[in-house]
Amino acid sequence: MVNSININHSDKYIRCNYFGSITRQDIGASWNELLKLPEFTSGNYNLLSDYSQGQAYLKVEDIDEIIKFLKNIKDIIKGKKQAILVNGHFSTALSILFENEVFTETDFDCRTFGTEAGAQSWLKK
Repeated sequence: MVNSININHSDKYIRCNYFGSITRQDIGASWNELLKLPEFTSGNYNLLSDYSQGQAYLKVEDIDEIIKFLKNIKDIIKGKKQAILVNGHFSTALSILFENEVFTETDFDCRTFGTEAGAQSWLKK
């Protein structure tokens, strides 16, 4: 479940915090909220998705559905970055599968991080 979405105007990124059980529907709901934000849709803001306080309940098929959704908004995300903050081996493996295919399909540069400092540093570059 998404707990909050916050905008960091000084570093030009939007942070989505997830807590508890995280499903494909939760991720979809947060993207629907992101698409309402002009900072994200036209303001060249990047994205930090923090899954480190949650547990992802996703299947490989869910990743395919998420990628299909992102292909539909390719014009909005092309050239942007998403730092994915995770903990745990399963979440890391899913994120790495996700990041490679998303970049190939949409030119949306996603990277997986285990620390917030690393994620923020990469987003600022």
